[in-house]
Amino acid sequence: MNYETMSQAVNKFVETIGRPIIEKIENETGQPIAATVLVIEGGHVAFTAKIPEASLEGARASGEIRLVFKERTNSISFDGQAILQRLAEDTGYSGFLLHGKIKSADGSLRAELTGRTITYNVWDWQPAFRCTTDKSTKQ
Repeated sequence: MNYETMSQAVNKFVETIGRPIIEKIENETGQPIAATVLVIEGGHVAFTAKIPEASLEGARASGEIRLVFKERTNSISFDGQAILQRLAEDTGYSGFLLHGKIKSADGSLRAELTGRTITYNVWDWQPAFRCTTDKSTKQ
């Protein structure tokens, strides 16, 4: 996937899926979250983007949402895994898995979330989302 296509896909993901999910979790926990989106290709980070943090008071959680893109005709499907540290620590909440697609229609992109699963006490990346520089994320 070329850089421009990846950039547009990530920006659409952040705008319509990533930021709304993070905002919902921030509102539920009352904690601000600093999250970075990384696109993984062949075990390496191909692209990164920040999700703007809410202006909430309290202990700040942080983490990553890692995506793997697959180009299709007129769309890009994606799988993702998020690991968030220091978020609602007494619950074991560790992040989520997600699936979806980004479609091109009439010259614009539309992102669609097709599935999301909450994870508890999952501190290591699934094989598709691992990078060559990874260590365990449990802190």
